[in-house]
Amino acid sequence: MPVIGWRISPENELARCLEQQKAGRWHYAGSLLLYVSSTPELAVLEARAHHRRGDGGYWLQQISAAAALALQRVEREALPEDWSRRPPLTRELGAQWLREARCSGLLVPSSLCPEASNLLINPALAPELELLPLRPFRFDRRLVLAL
Repeated sequence: MPVIGWRISPENELARCLEQQKAGRWHYAGSLLLYVSSTPELAVLEARAHHRRGDGGYWLQQISAAAALALQRVEREALPEDWSRRPPLTRELGAQWLREARCSGLLVPSSLCPEASNLLINPALAPELELLPLRPFRFDRRLVLAL
């Protein structure tokens, strides 16, 4: 199965990773979707921005899919300059993609590093996903002290 992304999460069950109980940059609360980063390094950066505690309890995870995902891309250049400070705008773009259900993945720019991409996956259109917990993950002490 080809690797399609990376995550750092306290959750180790795919079903629990899909449940978005809080609104995020690209979705409304209650959405079912999976966020992954294009590289393990970006996954560390994204997780550090969202998980404030620095202790253990996290896993570095690899996400694979049985087949290639059909992707749509949100081009950074097509977004307003202040897009990262406008969650209602990006949430509606993500919600529209999820409602339309035309493709299984949406590539979006990372607000932390817009030159890099995160991938939103619609599990209804990508049913053969596999979450592989590679190893326990602890944030490097320097990243914890940086806050």
